[in-house]
Amino acid sequence: VVGLAKAWIDTTPDLDLDKIGAQAQTSFIFDSSGNLITEFKGSQNRIYVEIGDIPANLINAVISIEDKRFFEHHGIDIKRQIGALVNNLTGGKTQGASTLTCQLVKLTMLNSDQNYRRKVQEAYLAVEVEKNLSKQEILEAYMNVIYLGGSSYGVKIAAQDYFGKDLSELTLRECASLAAITRNPTKYNPRRNYYGAGQPSNTDDRTDYVLKCMYDNNFITKEQYEAALNDTLNVVEHSTVNDLYDMPSAVETVLDDAVTELL
Repeated sequence: VVGLAKAWIDTTPDLDLDKIGAQAQTSFIFDSSGNLITEFKGSQNRIYVEIGDIPANLINAVISIEDKRFFEHHGIDIKRQIGALVNNLTGGKTQGASTLTCQLVKLTMLNSDQNYRRKVQEAYLAVEVEKNLSKQEILEAYMNVIYLGGSSYGVKIAAQDYFGKDLSELTLRECASLAAITRNPTKYNPRRNYYGAGQPSNTDDRTDYVLKCMYDNNFITKEQYEAALNDTLNVVEHSTVNDLYDMPSAVETVLDDAVTELL
């Protein structure tokens, strides 16, 4: 087993931190006076946001549901790894034990294959990432990389798309609902559940669970927890992500000129 693990580690791609920051982002086109003409979105709608502009409630919600010992481990959570290994050996299926750092590695440097080789390489690279980046830098990168349903990548776009709000305006329940999406962006997509699939309980129950995790991990008080449980989500029914951008002929000309100059 040790020999096999070593072989997998030896074939692990080199650590490339540049890949973490090389994610597609939404472009903004301005006129000669500096006025915004339109946004231009690719298949990944993402606006990068710094960690200082992300609400503490949203950060704590993600940590509570995804990696409650994030600030204690060095890339891998040994307790979760042992628990997952026991389950895998007794249950006959691979169970994840990924930390936020592992997930960041998977999303930017590896793939999503469900096999032990990828998991070993993911764990190895996660440890290397933690040697080179601070916890705050890892959190910032993760919050901007994660897929949150539809064409929303990163928390800033998701807040705008689902709630029509800037991050600073989110309620505690809205923060918990965004964190709830990460495990399964299709199943827990609030717009899909409220207006498409007609299954609001998928979003509501998962959001309540995130809030309970936040309370259990002492990120919120009992009063905040109970108030958030009684709060409601006001999800924007129609997304504008797929709407045609303004002044398409001018925008296409600008894009063509930009590509020509860059090439």
